[in-house]
Amino acid sequence: MLDMNIYEVNDLLDRYHIKGNLDFKTFLEGIKTAESLSRYDGKKTGNNNE
Repeated sequence: MLDMNIYEVNDLLDRYHIKGNLDFKTFLEGIKTAESLSRYDGKKTGNNNE
């Protein structure tokens, strides 16, 4: 929705001094979940040429 990756969002929040309540472990789990649900994930579509 933001057309930004998670790292860009994190930088944006940091720039405006907005603190999250996630610890590093939860952050990594969120990234894994997002990658597994991504429409660009080659494993999900069965096509690694996207």
